[in-house]
Amino acid sequence: MLADDTSEQSVGSRIPVSDHMLHGQAFRLTIVTLWDRTDGHDEPVRVQSVLLAEDGTRAWTGSIFVIEETANSRGTIFVRRSPMPESRPLPADSDLKVQKRGDELNVTLYRAAHESANDLWAVLPYEGGDFGRTRALQAWQRSLRPDSPVYRTRRFVINTWGDRSRDARITESFVLREIQAAQTIDADAVRIDDGWQAGLSGNSAFAGEMKTRGLTGFWSVSDRFWEVHPERFPNGLRPVLDRAKAAGIEIGLWYAPDSDDELVNWEKDAEQILRLHRTYGVRFFKIDGLNVVSRLAQQRIDQLLARVKDESDGNILLMLDITGHHKRPGFLGAIGSGNLFVQNRYTDWGNYWPHRTLRSLWRLSHWVDPSRLRFEFLNNTRNTEHESYAGHPLAPANYRSDYLFASVMMSNPLGWFEASNLPDNFRDRLTPLVQAWRQHRDTLAGCTIMPVGQEPSGRSWTGFLAIDQDGTPRSLLALREFTESNRYTYELPVPLDPHIATTVLHGAGVAEIGRDSITLTIDDAPGYVWVGFNTPDQETSDKK
Repeated sequence: MLADDTSEQSVGSRIPVSDHMLHGQAFRLTIVTLWDRTDGHDEPVRVQSVLLAEDGTRAWTGSIFVIEETANSRGTIFVRRSPMPESRPLPADSDLKVQKRGDELNVTLYRAAHESANDLWAVLPYEGGDFGRTRALQAWQRSLRPDSPVYRTRRFVINTWGDRSRDARITESFVLREIQAAQTIDADAVRIDDGWQAGLSGNSAFAGEMKTRGLTGFWSVSDRFWEVHPERFPNGLRPVLDRAKAAGIEIGLWYAPDSDDELVNWEKDAEQILRLHRTYGVRFFKIDGLNVVSRLAQQRIDQLLARVKDESDGNILLMLDITGHHKRPGFLGAIGSGNLFVQNRYTDWGNYWPHRTLRSLWRLSHWVDPSRLRFEFLNNTRNTEHESYAGHPLAPANYRSDYLFASVMMSNPLGWFEASNLPDNFRDRLTPLVQAWRQHRDTLAGCTIMPVGQEPSGRSWTGFLAIDQDGTPRSLLALREFTESNRYTYELPVPLDPHIATTVLHGAGVAEIGRDSITLTIDDAPGYVWVGFNTPDQETSDKK
């Protein structure tokens, strides 16, 4: 969003935070605006590129700003650690201003009057073009998260809400069946969504005295709202937790902090989350329903998130829902507090499209560390006759279950379905890939995940390259969508060792190594192959 140019008054009221002087003959400015509230759209990333060739002053709003010297591919990233522009408690007139005079470029960063300057902006230098920029952004985001296993490890989580039963089926016996089914596909956790608690949210399939009109007002309905539902779980959560532990599965819970009166009950909510953690050992909470409408509400949600993280010693991982129409911290407003539930799609509504989910992940991964993102895949055997899908070549039913998992496995995969309702062939195709992914996922933890190939469209060759901290490629996930050709050459952002060895970690395909490229042949459309790279030194080290 460009603010018309020359005078200070034309860009509205703002407070300077810092100035940065850059020197060079030619600069390119990239303005990235990230969009949450994804229930309403499929475009989480919007990018504008501007060549700063003429002297003058200009200003913009956005989320991430990149200024690169075009002659040497070196640059500086300016990241605004706040909610996305459309989700801020108060709108901003502009966030960044540039003043160019000859070979000097002065960059001014701004805050609004209600914002604190402390840690609002991060300034990250980089070199090496697009790969260097992506590596710097992902490493910086990882540095803000607790160094604990609950944050480092990607996890495959099952959440039953995607089959649209809402809370109608949530009982002790149903959750026990889900645990057993999750074990058969090697999932890490089952998250019990809205319905485990005594009170009823506005999304409940039932009526009752302890029911809210929406996703707030819980404490005003009853102080017992967040107790365990006495009829659905007559023995409490202990039998569920014991069965899950025996199966090697963790249990997560849904929770919605009360947004009433600018989150006035934030301390009660923080304490309730911590109590559930201390009492039951629950480490995974889906945080829903937030509506951060003011400076005070922003301060309170920041305090809530900080208390949960600090008092659990970083052993609680929150999944922050950024799908709804309310104002929430979003992609950059709470980086150290957990991962992000990016999309909320259903075959029942005809709005789940695997190629569009993949496209959102691929585009976001240039700017947001994929280990912070949780993307869904669904039971695509449901609702195959929905009017949106009938006869459509990209309908969910045209994909295999293992491909669906592969398309989101560089993030944190979310099984957005009732695991006990999956057909046998879905499980049989899915489970071997999940097992391979679990075997190799720790390698991904310290890698830059670089989107490569073509932007997903349903008819593209696309993928993700995992590159370790010293710049060595470790694996390539190649995804062939519905393309005519079974062969494609990926141009890589880093060179390959001429003595590198390739191993098929999973999938079906043939790899041919070049110096700065790799050519894949995949016969299935859609199809995938996950290729691992090892130099002779790495192979020797692995054997030890």
